[in-house]
Amino acid sequence: MQSICTCTALYFPWPDAARKIRLLDSGIEIARLDNQPEQAAAKLIAKLRIEVIAEALFDRLRSLQIEWYERVRDGGPNFASTVANHPAQASVQIASGTDQQGAALNDLGNALKTLGERESGTDRLEQTVAAYNAALQERTQDRAPLQLAITQSNLGGIEVDFSVKPAMSRIWIWPRHMPKPRERS
Repeated sequence: MQSICTCTALYFPWPDAARKIRLLDSGIEIARLDNQPEQAAAKLIAKLRIEVIAEALFDRLRSLQIEWYERVRDGGPNFASTVANHPAQASVQIASGTDQQGAALNDLGNALKTLGERESGTDRLEQTVAAYNAALQERTQDRAPLQLAITQSNLGGIEVDFSVKPAMSRIWIWPRHMPKPRERS
């Protein structure tokens, strides 16, 4: 199966932010073990600055993706659909935690679906199914029941496209927690 995220760059404010966070975590632990609260506090503040920038970037990327997605939804051109896809992919790359990851993957599924509906092939719709299925791994009944239902509804909406693009039925994989639909006669 193809990767659902095709961006090549990590969208942190600087390329090595994730590495810096890991190093700061190690430094915090060393300062704690050495009983050096000032050093631990300095490293905690430095880590927080990096994470706050990343959190703000995630929120801004989602806002940008939603803005362009709404243009597409309201009948915008293919250009808007392609633009909406890129911030969605970037959000997946910088998402931290299950809530952000689930939201980013659901947004990516939405962006890929709008592209897939406008193309003759099924590649984008296959990526859409993969993105929604990945979002369902993050959005569980215990953690986020409403978000789980939204993603399940989005995934169920792909079935409509199967009738238009019959080749899609070969890649449809039902998640274990979703009831299978009844056969139509």
